[in-house]
Amino acid sequence: MKISKNNLFCDENAYICRSEDYGASFQRNRRFDNAKISSWAIQNGSPAKIILISASAKKIYSSSDSGRTFNNPISLSFVPSRMVYSNSNVSANVLGYDSTTRSLYVSKDNGNSWTLLNKPVTSRFYWAVPNFDADLATVYYELLQIAGFRYVVRIIQHNAAKNTKQAFDPTIAYTQPNSLIVSNNYIFCL
Repeated sequence: MKISKNNLFCDENAYICRSEDYGASFQRNRRFDNAKISSWAIQNGSPAKIILISASAKKIYSSSDSGRTFNNPISLSFVPSRMVYSNSNVSANVLGYDSTTRSLYVSKDNGNSWTLLNKPVTSRFYWAVPNFDADLATVYYELLQIAGFRYVVRIIQHNAAKNTKQAFDPTIAYTQPNSLIVSNNYIFCL
């Protein structure tokens, strides 16, 4: 199995192992010995929810019990470059990004089914911020648009539950691609 996350890379000698005693011992999960896991997602408020991502196979494996067991692989219609759980502790909402087509997808059932939110979208996308956004099903992302001979970005505020979208702030003109940052109660862009 090969595992990579951001710039971390492990070769075929890497394995998925799990500890239930704070690292005193580990149990190897042999189910993934022949899989190439390219990334993973863990829900912040409920770390028992885990998704292992195989971009090359266009599959994900999900667990709701901290990796003790994993559901059968779910085949996807897109190449899952990155996934992000919602910031809600009780939500099964997950965003999935396909960097090859610059498409952003949403799942409302922990990855079992997916709906296209928008494209072309940059890799800068964020779920709503708890204690700031009224609806935690809101997603902020950069929608690429062509202006003359260059790409510009419009910041979109998209409610995944109601499937409504609008420019985040219509008074903001186009911004630079890959400049969106959502941090605590602040949204930054150039």
